[in-house]
Amino acid sequence: MSDRELQSILDNSPAVIAVKDIGGRYLRINLQFEEIFGLDRSKILGRTDHEVFDKECADRFRANDIRVIQTGRPIEFEETAFHLDGLHDYISIKFPLYDDAGVVYATAGISTDITERKRSEEKIRSNEQLFRTVFENAQIGVSILNIQTGELVSNPAIQEMFD
Repeated sequence: MSDRELQSILDNSPAVIAVKDIGGRYLRINLQFEEIFGLDRSKILGRTDHEVFDKECADRFRANDIRVIQTGRPIEFEETAFHLDGLHDYISIKFPLYDDAGVVYATAGISTDITERKRSEEKIRSNEQLFRTVFENAQIGVSILNIQTGELVSNPAIQEMFD
């Protein structure tokens, strides 16, 4: 497979993909990386995270890369990064790349944006908390029967009615 073919495959992925040498310098990125961060490939390649991202973000990325280099194994991380439109959450799989002698020469990362999923989960948690508060503090008795499990849950007001 040619370098151009490999880059074409990477550029057509919806995930953010990057390869960095063990010193943390970018060797390869995909089109999604460029578009999300609003940076041209020529401004990224050969640079480190500290030259591309804010210090806090760069420190986290570098620490994760070092863990991969030290363990020599793939590791899944939850990471955050600032985009042009604000903060985004990612699930990142980072893994070592080995040379012919079996020595780690780079790390690769494939990151999937989970921002919308995290926002949806937070909205569900917030709604559940609101429901619990209303349920527990209602002045009238309320019971809920889960038809699937047969579980009956009652609020304190209904329990007081039968005490």
